[in-house]
Amino acid sequence: VAPLALNAKSPHYTTFNWRSYTRGFSALILLSVKAKLFTAPPPKRGYTLKPLAREPITVALLFFVPFYGLYWLYRAHGEVAAVAPSRTLLSPRGAVLGAIFVPFLSLVEMASLIEALNSKCQELGRCRLRSPVTIFLWAFFFTPVAGAMIQSVINGLLTAHPEQPME
Repeated sequence: VAPLALNAKSPHYTTFNWRSYTRGFSALILLSVKAKLFTAPPPKRGYTLKPLAREPITVALLFFVPFYGLYWLYRAHGEVAAVAPSRTLLSPRGAVLGAIFVPFLSLVEMASLIEALNSKCQELGRCRLRSPVTIFLWAFFFTPVAGAMIQSVINGLLTAHPEQPME
């Protein structure tokens, strides 16, 4: 008996059929999933934080304190979700983790914050609108200014929306 050769011309050569293996594995995974997963409504997305009015200049200066920018990003996403809910916003935890691990994602996060705030401002007709492109550029070149601009819009919504608690 000749030794087993591992080339395709050998009569003893067999291939492992990956397609049938993955189909079978996928079927087992789907069978183990509960039917409730497909019929029940999705869980409530994210959570909100109590909005706080902060002085924009204080926010800008505190950005120079290590890790305050991440803390503010966390708080801002939670507070904006309470004041101006939007499906485009990330959860507070997702915003911070994304800003840490994905380069330049915080720029996009700040632009999405201002878009959500602008839509609420247009609905109320009382706030000053900011361009997402302006916020993106400020966040790219000098992040404290972008944070202060977003905080001023949050403050404007808090004063325009008196049923929201202010501290």
